Amino acid sequence: MAAVDKFKIKDEYKSTIVGFNNSGLPLGERDDLDKLAEMAHVNPGLAKYFVKLPSLKVIMNHRAKKIEGASPTQDNTESPEENEDKE
Repeated sequence: MAAVDKFKIKDEYKSTIVGFNNSGLPLGERDDLDKLAEMAHVNPGLAKYFVKLPSLKVIMNHRAKKIEGASPTQDNTESPEENEDKE
């Protein structure tokens, strides 16, 4: 199941702005709906935005796969500052 299917927002809420995770983009433009879904398990009023609220297990599996698929931003070499501490 694709992330879009897991975190599908109801059509009537796609232009709704819900401020969370330091962003105020409309729900239909968000790529961090896993965070809103997690919050909806604590605050059930947020569940109304989802076609179907994913379980916490599905949310955590999604995050694990997202982390596994992330490309490293730096190579594994140490920075000069780290080398200075070892001398």
